[in-house]
Amino acid sequence: MIGTVSPPGLLARWFAEPLAPEQARGLLERAGRGVRHRHRAGLQLVTGRLQVMIAHHWLTGVPQPSDYDMALRAGLHNRRARALAELVYGQLLLSGKLAGAFSHLDAGFALATPLLKAQDYLAMRRRHILLRRLELGQVPVAPQGLDALLAEAGVIARLEGRPQSRLAHDPRDTSG
Repeated sequence: MIGTVSPPGLLARWFAEPLAPEQARGLLERAGRGVRHRHRAGLQLVTGRLQVMIAHHWLTGVPQPSDYDMALRAGLHNRRARALAELVYGQLLLSGKLAGAFSHLDAGFALATPLLKAQDYLAMRRRHILLRRLELGQVPVAPQGLDALLAEAGVIARLEGRPQSRLAHDPRDTSG
């Protein structure tokens, strides 16, 4: 249908919206059941591992590198799964403004690029460029969702006096 915007594909979604402890515990329970079932069936464990990573992150308040490693290993031979593991971990780090977030987001974006629809590619690229305005550190801050992070990054860009559309422009990039 002309004029309608389709929802973003899986790789272009934001998975790091803060969860209350009871939501995280419910996610962990569902993920645990799914991982056990998939393991018995011999299927990929990626989705369950990502859910475990997200739940553990919100229950502990800090990133869990072991969960990231498990998710990455579960999707070792699948480009989409590796991209998702990188993107989700990067998003979780960014939600608390932790250093290292952009290296994971960049790796995930590079893996995802050939798998993305044009509109998802452009939306993710713009989002990542704007979010680079945020200052990251070694100690997590109170977690924020995507809208709050984008609003803060937008204010920083305006205060710096540079139009957002000119951020980190690569003249060789003809699609972004």
